[in-house]
Amino acid sequence: MTEALRLYNQFEKKINKCRDNIKAHFSYYSLFETLSLLRDYEKFSLYDDDHRSGKLFSLLCRPSFLLIAFSALSKKGERSPGVDGLTLPSVTLGTIIRLSKELQSFTYKPKPAKRVYIPKGSSKRPIGIPCTRDKIVQMALLLLIEPIFDQVFHDVSHGFRKGLSCHTCLRHIRNYWKSTS
Repeated sequence: MTEALRLYNQFEKKINKCRDNIKAHFSYYSLFETLSLLRDYEKFSLYDDDHRSGKLFSLLCRPSFLLIAFSALSKKGERSPGVDGLTLPSVTLGTIIRLSKELQSFTYKPKPAKRVYIPKGSSKRPIGIPCTRDKIVQMALLLLIEPIFDQVFHDVSHGFRKGLSCHTCLRHIRNYWKSTS
């Protein structure tokens, strides 16, 4: 409940500037309901039929859920624009609703990533920067499937998991594998 209120307060100025039909998608009640559904779906098992029945996809298509994903991106400090040149601060609530409608109608198509070369030692390493709309969808998918798949991993799996890293792996080895140096 406090997370929904915090999120609503964070976007209240943007929400109040919008037309009534857009405001309805981002009301405090819709944010609270979406966060409640997300908490329920985090308890899914990989082997449940509930996520196969389209419930997760319907959550993904909610404008309020895409706003939650957008908020998570804002916390990460994503600033680089992709091939479309759109930055996170320039995303409007209307953009999020259009993205939601594209997902619902199966017309959403990701754009190619922008190729940038960054210095790595004496050479340059290529990285791909997706456009902002694709970043929002990627974050939304991460918020949906990470809790489901995280249940399947072993406690000793440290790679690319929330709160785990090479350092936690080394700490685990030091604590439980006493005979290794």
